[in-house]
Amino acid sequence: MTRPIRRAVLALLVPLTALAFAGSALAKSKAPVDPKAACQKDVEKKVKVKYAHAKDIQLTVSREWQQSSTQSGVGGTGTYTAGDKKPRGFEWTCVYDTTKNKVLDVSFDKPTKSAPAKK
Repeated sequence: MTRPIRRAVLALLVPLTALAFAGSALAKSKAPVDPKAACQKDVEKKVKVKYAHAKDIQLTVSREWQQSSTQSGVGGTGTYTAGDKKPRGFEWTCVYDTTKNKVLDVSFDKPTKSAPAKK
């Protein structure tokens, strides 16, 4: 090959090689994520933010649903140990976008207590 042709070939190969590596990095970032695991992680983070004294957070998944073709829902119950070392219960829900691989919404609240039994 002549020198100008080599330069032209190299000038094309360098950007194409860079694009190939960038494309493989993008493909890795779009790896599927388990919606339950992502939701549980996010719920734990938000409980810790709202209740700074919360320790030993335990979550149980008791329901799953398909919100739409791109969104999954997960919910359940949880407990954490408060500063006074008493366990506190709560219910939580989470909506996860399966195309963007990210949590869209998390909510949690203390469960309602039933009225005490009359004697």
